[in-house]
Amino acid sequence: MTTLLSGKTVNLDEINFLAKRLDSFDANELTTFYAVAYAQKSESLKDLINLTFNTHCYSVVSDFSELNAVGKQMYLTEQGAVNLMELQNFDGQGYFEKIIQNNSNPRVTSYGIVYRNKNEYEHIYDGKHFPQYN
Repeated sequence: MTTLLSGKTVNLDEINFLAKRLDSFDANELTTFYAVAYAQKSESLKDLINLTFNTHCYSVVSDFSELNAVGKQMYLTEQGAVNLMELQNFDGQGYFEKIIQNNSNPRVTSYGIVYRNKNEYEHIYDGKHFPQYN
């Protein structure tokens, strides 16, 4: 993240808010955040803060060895939560192949390949008023 903001004047309150958001992320969310920030060349704290509320809009694939598991993870990311039986019976590889076909502009990053899903990206932070932190 330091290279994204290198040489820029930044707002300390925005840095603190972003750090607090990132501190709550698990490893998968962090990887997604960094990959998307890199792919989109995010350069403002406003964009980075908004991205922390929208990692569910993307999947990052760095290991293509088990496409069924990859597809299931992508589906779970898009849905947020699913019934365990549904997930176990879900055709992950078929879903992954469908995503590949419908995603004409995947972004290659050092974290993996970033795929956009159908979740709506929301601009939560307007650059002035911080959203309530949950």
